[in-house]
Amino acid sequence: MLEVCCPERLEEARAFAKALGIEDNLQSRLDYLAAYACQDQDGRIDPKLTKCYLGADFAPHSFYFKMHRLLPDGTYKFWFDGGLIYHGPGQPGDGARRPFRSKSAVPRDRTGASTPNQKAESPARKRPGTHGG
Repeated sequence: MLEVCCPERLEEARAFAKALGIEDNLQSRLDYLAAYACQDQDGRIDPKLTKCYLGADFAPHSFYFKMHRLLPDGTYKFWFDGGLIYHGPGQPGDGARRPFRSKSAVPRDRTGASTPNQKAESPARKRPGTHGG
């Protein structure tokens, strides 16, 4: 579920995206955030399983988001945050092919522990190009 905290900013971003012919890209990112992790155990989509609060970011045409998960008691708990960032024409790092991208940090709970279902890299496994340690 997507809860927009800055409707004017979103309308401005939609108009900007439409003028550039990239409104489908923006909408696909918004849809992705609205339905993130909303599949129940039976494979059905339940938009109430997560709530994404979308707010204005300092970057032009961009947004900050906070993702919350529905708990068994019916309340929502903070899960992780990130950004829906415009990287298109006229911006540093021009990403004209997919100008709107959503980015987030690794989901962690308030204690800093990894969230369930997150694969951890084996400490013994080195990434290519690293020297360990």
